[in-house]
Amino acid sequence: MAMRWRHRHSTDVDLAMPTPFGERLVAKHGRQVNEALTRLREQGAIKRRFFFAGRTGSWDYVDSGPVSLSLSDDRFNPDDLDWEEETGTRVAPAFSILRGKLIGRVIGGGRLLARDGYDLACAFRFDPAIAGTVVKEAERTEPAQFAALRRTVREAGRRVIIGRPLIDPAHPEIAHDPWGCFVEEAERVLTAEPESTD
Repeated sequence: MAMRWRHRHSTDVDLAMPTPFGERLVAKHGRQVNEALTRLREQGAIKRRFFFAGRTGSWDYVDSGPVSLSLSDDRFNPDDLDWEEETGTRVAPAFSILRGKLIGRVIGGGRLLARDGYDLACAFRFDPAIAGTVVKEAERTEPAQFAALRRTVREAGRRVIIGRPLIDPAHPEIAHDPWGCFVEEAERVLTAEPESTD
């Protein structure tokens, strides 16, 4: 989302590839990567945990976020992927990313990370149709959990700021209380009158 909208500085890069290719890559290079990362950690160049094995890998470098290898790209038809104009990079559809953040990570995993709230709240500025569709999908598929999430944010009595801090947010008024802004916009969608089909 940061590459699409340039609404914040992203501290990580998520790469995805078809599972058969990724599994061959891990099988062929996993041991060498782990050995190199172990040396970097011994030298103090890596501060946090890392792993590179099995179906996924992740490691953290000084002054950078995690670099992760995801082998879940099979769920996308190549024709459904979006193109990032400036670099020509193929990227997952915005709806899939935002749906994964809201329904997968937040509702399914209970993780109210500030950057996810910021992305979801900013979606109402950058692509309100997709933002509204994601909200309606959450309400349709997980109504009780989605209501509980909104209630938690409303009743917190303070801003919900969890996870790495947002860096260079283009919209500081949203970054100040990302989940509060998202819940406000989501409830507008949920209470809006249905459009007439006349």
